[in-house]
Amino acid sequence: MDLSIVIVNYNVKYFLEQALLSLMKSTQGYETQFIVVDNASQDGSVEFMRNKFPAVELIANETNLGFGKATNQGLKVAAGRYILVINPDTLVGEEALRKLIEFMDTHPEIGAVGPKLIDRGGKFELNSRRGFPTPTAAFCKITGLAHIFPNNRFTAGYNLTYLDPDVPSEVDSLSGAFMLIRREVYEQTGGFDEDFFMYGEDLDWCWRIKQKDWKIWYLPDAKVIHYGGESSLRSDVDTRRMFYDAMFLFIKKHYSGAFPLKNILLRIGVSLTASASRIKNLITRFRAPMIDLLIVNTGLFAGRLVKFGRLDLNDVFVPYLIYNIGWLAIFASFGIYSHRKTSIKLALIGAIAGSVFSSAFTYFFKQYAYSRFVLLSASMFIIIFTPLWRWIVFRLPSAGGLKEWFRRRTLLVGVDELTGRIAAKAQKDASFDFNIIGFIDPTGEKIGGEYHDREVLGAPEELPRLVKSLAIEEVIFSAGSMKYEDILKHISLLGGRVGFKVIPESALQSPNGEAPFLELGFQKKPRLLPRIRKLSGDIR
Repeated sequence: MDLSIVIVNYNVKYFLEQALLSLMKSTQGYETQFIVVDNASQDGSVEFMRNKFPAVELIANETNLGFGKATNQGLKVAAGRYILVINPDTLVGEEALRKLIEFMDTHPEIGAVGPKLIDRGGKFELNSRRGFPTPTAAFCKITGLAHIFPNNRFTAGYNLTYLDPDVPSEVDSLSGAFMLIRREVYEQTGGFDEDFFMYGEDLDWCWRIKQKDWKIWYLPDAKVIHYGGESSLRSDVDTRRMFYDAMFLFIKKHYSGAFPLKNILLRIGVSLTASASRIKNLITRFRAPMIDLLIVNTGLFAGRLVKFGRLDLNDVFVPYLIYNIGWLAIFASFGIYSHRKTSIKLALIGAIAGSVFSSAFTYFFKQYAYSRFVLLSASMFIIIFTPLWRWIVFRLPSAGGLKEWFRRRTLLVGVDELTGRIAAKAQKDASFDFNIIGFIDPTGEKIGGEYHDREVLGAPEELPRLVKSLAIEEVIFSAGSMKYEDILKHISLLGGRVGFKVIPESALQSPNGEAPFLELGFQKKPRLLPRIRKLSGDIR
């Protein structure tokens, strides 16, 4: 057998479907074994696989064993002379595997090879190839020197940004999202270290591959889309903690015997990075309470300034502190910092309840009684602005006539039944997120005409020009109209300037043709300035 493909799935059945469909095209001419290990998915993945892909070998775990352990389950039954470990949230070009296998066939000293990974925004994914986290590389990565001097070999040793991403190169490590290895490599190294539950196992395996004197190469001629992080998004594990635990485990395993300074520097570096991540997460988590606190105190301070003409707060520190705590506690009790964060109604009720609380507090605790004018004016300010900012953030984009303006300006690549369904849905469904500007015809036969009341604007080669001139924010490719290889080429040329989606032909088999489409969504924030520029134009 030529090739065994091992995929670990967790709650991403539609990504898995598209990955398998693209892999089946890419492996034509090779005797291939497909192995899917499901880590106790809750989205019906097991039943979906049994019905949709009965020929695929399926291992259904009853619990989530982690990526490394589940991959090893698949590796144990892999029979091919080459083994591909690949994530389910990937899309493989028709020529990618042929290029990689031929490269391995002609270079027997190479034990593992990886492609150029393109992220969900169309950009080169740095994890496609990496250096090992030496003390120097880790220090430069953590301090930001690698970002400041990306073309310097000394500072950019981890992400290897000094190397041209379009030139083949020997590297230390590949991404676990896509690793093609020889059977002999697996037999000598034993696969992933199962102590790594999630993250770090690819670095560790590549380390051990190099220790066995095999070379590892990066081959950019082979291109693969990696949407990235989809299983993590659907997992209840703390992925940040898992990532930093994996880094500590890697350091302990491979650097504990080195001189103490190296070990200490790496541990300090990982700890600092983990702390920075936690701080960023806390800021994100408490963003809404911070905005509400700003509104509460703006109202109180403005009222005091109008009433007394000054902002001496020494005599009002305690009541102001109590007002702040009271309003926040009431907001939290209504759930607007958790599961009801978008509710305008509850924000309004909470603001009114907070005002009642503040008035009652000053009435019953005379020692903290304060100016009724300040309290009344602050309450009115809070009642208006705490619901208002939520309306602006959560509801304004879908409000009345503004909704069309906030829809993502979209081009459909392909003039076929699938893109026709999307265009029809956009016309009929007011909740649909796409403003279809026009079509792109890969055949060139219908350019200049219309399809579903939208103009067929040009060929795929014109996408960069059309994206710029029409302020496009989303490009949707129909896999029924183009090869995956061509789709990957055009996504690369767009260079992350737009969001994109790739809709598999199997979408036509679903009741409304949209299930995989919705699952594959990638939303870019509306580009405000290009939209404003287009307001005075004649583009639909």
